[in-house]
Amino acid sequence: MSKRKPIDISAIAASARPQGDPVTKATTPEQEKPEALTPKPAGASRAGRVQIQGYFPAETRRRLKMLAAQEGRTVEDLLAEAISDLLDKRRN
Repeated sequence: MSKRKPIDISAIAASARPQGDPVTKATTPEQEKPEALTPKPAGASRAGRVQIQGYFPAETRRRLKMLAAQEGRTVEDLLAEAISDLLDKRRN
């Protein structure tokens, strides 16, 4: 029978994210919790929406992300504006 090498969990422990104090989390009122810790209803931001997608050159994506960052907006917001402008332009 062969002996197994003991598992070195130090690498796993080193890569684990700090979880914070569970007592503080449990006793902190919801309005004081950081947004990342406050659970959101699943799909609430997507209610009544559908996904539209396409494949574009990497340069197009890079430029779109740069424009969004410069204007302090999201890529989704810029795409919504562009699609709205196109539809308005083609309206009969």
